[in-house]
Amino acid sequence: MKKLFLLTIALVMTLSLAACGGKTDTTAQSSTTVPPSTTAAAATMVDVTFTQGISLKLPSDLTQADRNGVPVYINTATADMVMAMDSPKDKPVSTWTKDDVLDMLKTKLNVEIKSFENDKKISGKDALITTFTYTMSKDDATKINAAFVIIEDGDTQYTVLFNYGQKDSSLAANLQACFDSISYEHAEEN
Repeated sequence: MKKLFLLTIALVMTLSLAACGGKTDTTAQSSTTVPPSTTAAAATMVDVTFTQGISLKLPSDLTQADRNGVPVYINTATADMVMAMDSPKDKPVSTWTKDDVLDMLKTKLNVEIKSFENDKKISGKDALITTFTYTMSKDDATKINAAFVIIEDGDTQYTVLFNYGQKDSSLAANLQACFDSISYEHAEEN
């Protein structure tokens, strides 16, 4: 599970850097309570549902795209990107620690966890929300902002990955609203 998750995170982060030319804001939030930015362009929040059964509200300036067969919502001007994935459960999210998150992100440099909450419930399911920053190289001081939300359902963990570039982007300004809007309904298989 960790290898699949790491590969997916690497894909998302690489794509978002490619979208913005590698430049992101060096400011990160210190908790999952993310205050709205006063400089962010007003964006309408729209309903989005991923095939995994995860629904949430995202800023309307993120458009759906296909990256190697994976649907993502992206704003190339701000390097904002959101995607969802599922993977086999490694261990219950309620038992995760910050060290587990750091272990999953070990391919990233200078990872700093800004918030970590493994006692959340989303649609009655155990969930974890964490925000963090990282850099792409040891010589680069530019911090990249990211977050993930993991919802546990049986033997599967459903993850929503967020990369948000500029502090005045609509995703950065509305990140808490995105977190708060997440719901999950088990997708029936055909």
